[in-house]
Amino acid sequence: MSALDDVISGAMACYRELLLAYQELDDSGSVADGKVYERLQGRLEEKMAAAHVADQNLVNALADTDLSGRQMTLLHEYREILVKVAERNRMLLDRTRTNRALVLAELSEIRAGKTALAGYRLQSVARADALSETY
Repeated sequence: MSALDDVISGAMACYRELLLAYQELDDSGSVADGKVYERLQGRLEEKMAAAHVADQNLVNALADTDLSGRQMTLLHEYREILVKVAERNRMLLDRTRTNRALVLAELSEIRAGKTALAGYRLQSVARADALSETY
């Protein structure tokens, strides 16, 4: 195996780990508490940063290089992994947008309920008068 093969394999390994982090996030479901979600999000960000570094190393290693058949095969596998990562990222983005919409709808309902309850409050002057008249 050449140095370029090692760089390609290393980049693929980073993206496989990123796929595992996506899977762990998916497995946590929508009921994960905040601390679990933060830990998983941190792990995902860590894997993305490692993949970014691996990509930079790969770009540098590919500069002015003639590729062998084996390296072309590895790059094809690398591309397939990237497609999977992009799909998982799209799914996560869709899920995040859905959750955001649900939270915004719930917040709107809470605000509407708060406004409705505010209509039942006595004005501060009226409360003082009501107390004075009662006693």
